[in-house]
Amino acid sequence: MQPLASISDVLARGIDPDRCSLQDLADASAAVRDAAGSPITAETCTVTVMGGGGLWLAVPAPCTAVTAVSVDDVAVTGWKRFPHRLYHEDGWGDWPSVVQITGTFGLAACPADIVRLVVDLAVLAHDSDPADLRIRSESIDDYQVTMTGEAVSAVEIPERTRAALRQRFSGNAHVTGVRW
Repeated sequence: MQPLASISDVLARGIDPDRCSLQDLADASAAVRDAAGSPITAETCTVTVMGGGGLWLAVPAPCTAVTAVSVDDVAVTGWKRFPHRLYHEDGWGDWPSVVQITGTFGLAACPADIVRLVVDLAVLAHDSDPADLRIRSESIDDYQVTMTGEAVSAVEIPERTRAALRQRFSGNAHVTGVRW
């Protein structure tokens, strides 16, 4: 999957291209996509969402094509696609069911604000202190180090930004898995 921003986007922002690498852009793009619960740009993939509880199923937005749908590993036909939802007159299984949707999700082009976010995250990651990020605190007297048990990342996307990305791109779908 292509990064959501390129070195030319870095240059367009007036940032020295030596301040981030293609890998930094790819990592930042993956973090933004994960936070959004959507590929953001048009990608054909299979998403897994929770079904049950009604005739309408929220899907990652926008959904421009659907080629296959299954509920609890049983193929489903007779559904109708809308940009943010699928409709099926028999509903989406008993709660909680697992619905897998293969289709094309995302926009034709990456929005400028998302490109800017990816560039900013990539530069932050590249410029971050190479110290061991698992260290939560460190003392000098009676030497003491406290390690974190959490996932290690040079740049953390703030919860408020994560929520805004998910609201904007997931179509209120609660994506539980994606296969690119």
